[in-house]
Amino acid sequence: MDLENLIKNNNIDEYEVKNIVLNMILLSVFEEIYNYLEKDNNKQILKNQLRKGESSYTIKQMINNHIYMNLGEKEYKFLIKLIIAYLRKKEKRQKYDKEEKKRLLFEQENKCNICKREINNKNSHVDHIIPFKMVGDELDENLQLLCEECNLNKSGSINFYLKTIVKRFVRP
Repeated sequence: MDLENLIKNNNIDEYEVKNIVLNMILLSVFEEIYNYLEKDNNKQILKNQLRKGESSYTIKQMINNHIYMNLGEKEYKFLIKLIIAYLRKKEKRQKYDKEEKKRLLFEQENKCNICKREINNKNSHVDHIIPFKMVGDELDENLQLLCEECNLNKSGSINFYLKTIVKRFVRP
């Protein structure tokens, strides 16, 4: 197997592949932290620690205690944002109006964010990129529109990014 040739022979943007792999790694790191915080009383312990000290430092320390990976400041900033969203999330889902859906359709050029098929206001579904159970509605940039098939297939997965490349080559 040769990734370089696969990318070249199929006109896949190498930068896009690297960006997708980075997103998958960071979301997998976040998923590990999320799973840790969901156990025992870890979420409440972190909240108590945050009340006593500087939040970015405290969260960064918690990340380093659980993930043995050299992360840069951009990666820490992204993970801290996700962890804060997790800690602040409300249990009730927000309802999205027609204007929000129109805005997303415009941003995505009327295409499903995974398979790139044409979608419209009626056949598209608002989806949380990072599942609602993990970050709720706390992140403005966490919404996308998907066709029905991709929405059902993605379900609560965070490792769907790779499918954004593969789906382009699936015959309808």
